Amino acid sequence: MSLQLGFIVYGHRDSPIVPLLVFSPGKMGSFSRLMLEKYNIVTVVVAYPATPLVSSRVRFCVSAAHTKEDIDRVLVACDVVGDVLGLKLSSQHKRMKVDDIIKNSRMLVEAGDS
Repeated sequence: MSLQLGFIVYGHRDSPIVPLLVFSPGKMGSFSRLMLEKYNIVTVVVAYPATPLVSSRVRFCVSAAHTKEDIDRVLVACDVVGDVLGLKLSSQHKRMKVDDIIKNSRMLVEAGDS
């Protein structure tokens, strides 16, 4: 569903690891800090030399212990932080408002959009 927010996401849709591309190593610390300070969400940032220099990413690890409310909270936080840092670089999907994604999440998952 992060694709509909405008992010570029790598990985397999059935994987519990969701890599959200940030691209700019300079924005990695800001993303992590804003997620923690504003939303109390801890993120895993991965940058050079673990990834190519311009493929910096944030990795979200989803488990069965997460509730729909947990996932919704992360989507809202990513939406806001992504706007603040200018991270919404995808032009491949029609963008949706985060409230519409949350409201229609079941339909989006069943349709195969992730």
